[in-house]
Amino acid sequence: MSSLLQDLKFSLRLLAKSPGFSAATVAVLALGIGLNTGMFTFIYNLAFSPRPLADPDRIVQVYTQNRKNPEDFRLFSLPLWRELSGRRDLFTDVMAFNHTLVGQQEGTETRRAFASIISANYFATLGVPLARGRPFTAEEERPGAALPVVIVSHAHWAKSGFAPDILGRTLRINERTYTIVGVTPVGFTGTTMLFGPEFYFPLGVFETLENFTQDEARRALDRADTYKLFLVARLAPGVERSAATAALDALGTHLEQAFPVEFKDQTVTIAPLARLGTSSAPRSEAGVLVFCSVLMGLAGSVLLIVCLNLAGLLLARGQSRRKEFAIRLALGGRRRQLVRQLCLEGLVLALLGGGLGILIAQASLDLIAASLTTRLPIGLFGLSTGSGAVLAATAVICLGATLAFSLGPALRLSRGDVLSDLKLQSGENAPAPHVAWWRPRHLLVVTQIALSLCLLIIAGVFMRTAALTTNAEHGYRADNTVVAELDSGLGGLDEARSLELFRSAQERLASLPGVQAAAIATIVPYGFVNIGRSVRRDGPALPDDAKPVTAAEGRAYDSRWNSVGADYFTAMGLALKQGRPFSPAECAQPGAPRVAVIDEILARQLWPEGDALGQFVRFNGEAHVAIGPMQVVGIVTASQTNFFEDEPSGSIYVPFAHGFASNVHFHVRPAADTEAAAEALVAPVRAVLHEAAPGVPVFKVRSFRQHKETSMEVWAVSLGSVLLVTFSGFAMLVAVVGIYSVKSYQVSRRTREIGIRMALGARPGHVQALILREGLATASLGIAAGLVLGLGLNRVFASVLVGAKPFDPVVLLGAATAFFLAATVASWLPARRATHVNPLEALRAE
Repeated sequence: MSSLLQDLKFSLRLLAKSPGFSAATVAVLALGIGLNTGMFTFIYNLAFSPRPLADPDRIVQVYTQNRKNPEDFRLFSLPLWRELSGRRDLFTDVMAFNHTLVGQQEGTETRRAFASIISANYFATLGVPLARGRPFTAEEERPGAALPVVIVSHAHWAKSGFAPDILGRTLRINERTYTIVGVTPVGFTGTTMLFGPEFYFPLGVFETLENFTQDEARRALDRADTYKLFLVARLAPGVERSAATAALDALGTHLEQAFPVEFKDQTVTIAPLARLGTSSAPRSEAGVLVFCSVLMGLAGSVLLIVCLNLAGLLLARGQSRRKEFAIRLALGGRRRQLVRQLCLEGLVLALLGGGLGILIAQASLDLIAASLTTRLPIGLFGLSTGSGAVLAATAVICLGATLAFSLGPALRLSRGDVLSDLKLQSGENAPAPHVAWWRPRHLLVVTQIALSLCLLIIAGVFMRTAALTTNAEHGYRADNTVVAELDSGLGGLDEARSLELFRSAQERLASLPGVQAAAIATIVPYGFVNIGRSVRRDGPALPDDAKPVTAAEGRAYDSRWNSVGADYFTAMGLALKQGRPFSPAECAQPGAPRVAVIDEILARQLWPEGDALGQFVRFNGEAHVAIGPMQVVGIVTASQTNFFEDEPSGSIYVPFAHGFASNVHFHVRPAADTEAAAEALVAPVRAVLHEAAPGVPVFKVRSFRQHKETSMEVWAVSLGSVLLVTFSGFAMLVAVVGIYSVKSYQVSRRTREIGIRMALGARPGHVQALILREGLATASLGIAAGLVLGLGLNRVFASVLVGAKPFDPVVLLGAATAFFLAATVASWLPARRATHVNPLEALRAE
């Protein structure tokens, strides 16, 4: 132990004598380790960290499944939940919940926030005590009770500066005052990981907070045919999941007898609680592991490049210490002591870099979380690098980095010939030019260049694909329009009053000077919400065991749904291919005849060899039987509602009155299709909406271009671009520094040789060309290897990234050229310095 401490002290003194080398090494390691620590923190919390729940393996989600169509799942009704809650032989607790978006008033502004409406036993089922206050009571849970109480998240409490009087404070939510009765514990995100609600409300206020955004009737929560609840249960002691599944099969028969209409052909099943979302059907999260593997692979590649670079630097630095090592061995030192000494130096550097890397990782994660919060009504929670698992992983990364960049050089340098090294003088033992390319330092540089170029190619493919995708119109010509969001439900308006308000607002917007068209819509492209519908030709109901193959046989096709106003297609720049748009009466009167407009994709799917105009379609599924058939009165051009659809699905549009929603968007097209015209309309549109809808919060008024740029897809693209550019740019910089350091070391070791050459008449240009040629030979070998590796990974990348080309010559040639130019500069600088060698001083050097 004493010798180890002596080696440690010696290492610290030695590193202190080379502050420039030590600082540069720690900085490079901090970035490499910080990147890996940040990625591990995100991935660990996303996919592997234990849930902050009591005995989480005993918690399951409950599903109801159609026996005749096993792919059909739906939510539960409140009576069904109560039936399941009574099965104490299977479950200790069964809690019910659903999610919603609410509007919280902050001063004069209203912002969107993510919330959950929960049963009173929500926290008891999850085994999570509140940090402050109490859970909801049975009276507050009673349907229709409408008692205005709320439990806030720990993150919300933090926004108030951890006010000690948080309990009893009031919040203005959806134009109603709610009293805070509890605070969740720190890091608690409900039933999912990373993303969680900011507010929790009791089931008694369900009807007042439910986001009513689909073309179906609003029904009381306590009805047996109101399927609005997700169920999560805790298995009873001694009950295994397999036994519970078998018992639930028999329970399904009992429930079908108790609810012969509502539970017909249904059964109950359970599955582990999902980590990343809440769905009515069990879903595999295996794709998350693939995503996590890609992220860690990219981050690990950067750290490997860093370690290769540092290994080359340590080899170069160690060459100047070969005489020191020879003296220690001659005096009785052992080889293993030298290896331990050099590895200790590397470990000190890695630990210093790891400590700084943790700070860099936490700052980066905080920045990402803040960036996401500005775009979505949810936040990222729990991304802390201070957890035990993250710190342990960072320690492992530091140890791995130490072995990667210091063990190899230590073993090599400790194998020197003692007698030769004792006689070593400055400038001797220079590598021969004809074998220089395969020496260890050069192989390290070649590998760095190959890996760095590969990362640069992937970043180039991603950025080029993202730029082409995000700049495309995707069927809409709406960049220079204005989009405004508001929610009449937050003002306490019912459907009839909302329809009148929306009609009046639309007319006033259309009458603004310089406006060509104004229209209302439920769904905004590239927005947070998309609604899908399964659409088929109108016809008799199919048998339960039917499996139609063609549209004529009754096959249904998935499509995007939207309810819109009369001038929507003009306002959004969607060309009408056939037929007509909706009339104002069809969009304002719920009792008007049912009609629909479909896009050309859905038209071809339903009538591949005929004309869809004038035909009748209907939504598929039991939930939409009452809606009835709709006549196709128009066909519009195809469009996309997000950036990364491989092949756009069809779309169906219905008049707004037949698909009423309280949360809507107004689209206003200026007569002049310019960005300046759109910007000039923002203030008038906001003023008109405030005047036409007093008491109804207006959330966002901006150009459609700005809306797209702040969408989740663009955020993901931007984040991906920043990460890949950071990865590849840092890797390229490290590789170029590796080229420079190797050539600089060669020049310093060959000072005597260069002096002799110049004394014998060699011109400076010839010497410079010699050094430059050797550097470019090394770089060319690495670039060639990187192109081969990058081309293979490009094909893999193109298979998962929509719109990417398996062979993109622009990216391949651009990346290789950029690297070659950078390598030329890195080699030219030492070559230029070599020509300034004074022959007399070089010949006298020892």
